[in-house]
Amino acid sequence: PVEPGLTSSAALVGSLLAVGIPLIAAIGPITGALGKNLRDALDIHRPKTSAVKYDIERAENAGVSWSIVAIGTSLSVFGFCIYYLIPLSLLSLNLSLFFNIFFAILLGMLFGLVILALNMEITLEKLVVYGTLFWERPVMRRLTISNLVTHRVRNRKTMVMYSLSIAFIVFITTAVNMEIQSSVFVERQNMGARVVVESEEVVPRSMEELAKIEAVLAEPQFAEHIYHTCWITHSLYDVVSLESSENQGTQFTNVGRVYEAGTTVHGVSPSFAQATFSDYYTPGPIYEDTSLTPSAQLYTVRGSQGAVIPTAYEEQLGVELGSSFLMQQRQEVATGSGTTFNN
Repeated sequence: PVEPGLTSSAALVGSLLAVGIPLIAAIGPITGALGKNLRDALDIHRPKTSAVKYDIERAENAGVSWSIVAIGTSLSVFGFCIYYLIPLSLLSLNLSLFFNIFFAILLGMLFGLVILALNMEITLEKLVVYGTLFWERPVMRRLTISNLVTHRVRNRKTMVMYSLSIAFIVFITTAVNMEIQSSVFVERQNMGARVVVESEEVVPRSMEELAKIEAVLAEPQFAEHIYHTCWITHSLYDVVSLESSENQGTQFTNVGRVYEAGTTVHGVSPSFAQATFSDYYTPGPIYEDTSLTPSAQLYTVRGSQGAVIPTAYEEQLGVELGSSFLMQQRQEVATGSGTTFNN
């Protein structure tokens, strides 16, 4: 049955609605009044708009909009570079053209980011003001934002110059760091170790000379600065070329002699992996039942008849870990009927 009297829940809901609705409805007008000075907030007879700026131009004097022409020309050049010059540079292997286009695209990105920052100037200014002046009174923050808005047109050129300067400084710094890192990478890759001593003699005169060098390196004044040393022979091609001028190089082939691949063969000492840079070595399939490095495994019973080959030979020669392959040294021999090759 419906109670004839006023319940406590109905009284509570009615009171909340009577108090809450006016409070919520007053938030907008109060916020607008607080955003103005006291005189404008109390004046209800004058219009609220303080000033309106109009730019009137005659249609016959407008002429050509050079800004639209410049934007259209820039976009046309950009599309021509993307859809024609870049594929042309890749197909013709013209790396100079490719990197010049890439450099121009990076410059375009810098200008685009500057224009984007210019359009987001108001938002960025508010974020900076509220982030750096959070300890100030609200009226000081509003006054700062009003001053920034007032001087926006005057400070636009300064902002563009500052943004372009910072963008080019960051761009040049990044480009220089990448160039330095690339140079260091190439130099380390070519050297292979921190200190490399090369001998002009393809075949050493005697093993005693090598033993003397190792004895000198083992002396206390050198041993505390040298962690590892290793020996690398000249290539097998250079060694064979001393005896035969018709040497045509070294090749690997599978047992069936179906696939071949040119290669360069070097002999290394067991400490080769410790003395060289490990940044340029990615281990492929290796024996995991031992803790020895691949170069040290070559001096074990299992590895004495083996070699460390690139992983690309797995598909090129059809070989895998533990399988057999052949190494052949080709020599050119002139005969009466022509030129043949002996393996």
